[in-house]
Amino acid sequence: MPMYGRPPQEVVIDWLGVRVPRELYCHISYYRQRIAHAMRVQLCDLLRWAAGNKNAFPLSLPLPVVAEEYFEVVDTLEAVVEYVRGPRGRSFTMLEIGAGFGYWTLTAHAALRQLLGPANLAYEYTLVEIDFAKQQSLRSTLSLNGLDKARARIVHAAMGDRDEAGGAVQNGNPGWYAVYSCDSVQAHVHRDGNACASKRFFSPKEARDMIGIRRQGGAVADVISLPTLLAPYALVDFVDMDAQGAEWLLFNATASPAALLARQALDAKVLRVHIGTHDEPDERGGGHLGMRRLSLKEAALVEGFEQRGWSPSFLMGVTGDQGCTRDAERGTARRSPWGPVCMADGALSFVNERLRRRLAKRQRRADGAERR
Repeated sequence: MPMYGRPPQEVVIDWLGVRVPRELYCHISYYRQRIAHAMRVQLCDLLRWAAGNKNAFPLSLPLPVVAEEYFEVVDTLEAVVEYVRGPRGRSFTMLEIGAGFGYWTLTAHAALRQLLGPANLAYEYTLVEIDFAKQQSLRSTLSLNGLDKARARIVHAAMGDRDEAGGAVQNGNPGWYAVYSCDSVQAHVHRDGNACASKRFFSPKEARDMIGIRRQGGAVADVISLPTLLAPYALVDFVDMDAQGAEWLLFNATASPAALLARQALDAKVLRVHIGTHDEPDERGGGHLGMRRLSLKEAALVEGFEQRGWSPSFLMGVTGDQGCTRDAERGTARRSPWGPVCMADGALSFVNERLRRRLAKRQRRADGAERR
């Protein structure tokens, strides 16, 4: 039976009921890091095997295997559960920055639908993605899962420390991953000038040859700041950030005044955040217990969040691709409650305890006023 216009064999349905076109869910870019992405590779391999075995159906879908993305699953589901258990009267609100095809938004939406039922859904999603090659697939995947496009806003932009129309140039591999490391403001962070200088990506925007840049494989996009993304919302349940290194630009303690505003907006409005660190492995560690398996940059990010009243959920330092191919006994894997895990990109997640306490205090006052 066709599923929203697609033959069933072309759609992957995971354990939560998330529907994704197979060419996206089982993309070769995930197989290049199949240990780190074992959660989705496991399902793709199972479906490939089942397609050649007519007696395989009905097919029991596996629960997520513990791998790099497992921690993102936990953070996403905990954000949904916390919302469902809380007071009603507002929408579940989520930002996915570096959305790709929107998998984490879809995961949250599927969980929300299971817990509340389709008739009681109230949600507001913002999905930010710079990659021009992913825009149509992002729209079609949201539609495939029945999301209301009026409540799932797609922003074609790169996240940065400012708002600037046409302020970034997409670099990377369109359709796989995209970065804007060739943006002029990013030059001091990502020193890959050899690849970008010939395309004049480092030139001020008014001096760039935009047509020539596009002909050479670049794609011009807007830059959008975190305060602008958060502006429409009074409270955000979850921010999932996979921005290919822009995380450090916004959240390190020595960042620009504009980045300070980003952190202040996050502290004031966001309950939970998951960050892909995209750093390089650095076994020198961060200087105190619990951080010895983090890079120095990751440890600095943790320190900054803790100083601002955030409580760590997961601190899974980057191992890089090499750390995902060596044996765990050699010390390259990261420890977790479920055993050693390879972290190709690294992940940090936090809960905003100060904001939680303020909201709880406000709720107690409201409850007391209602009883009077």
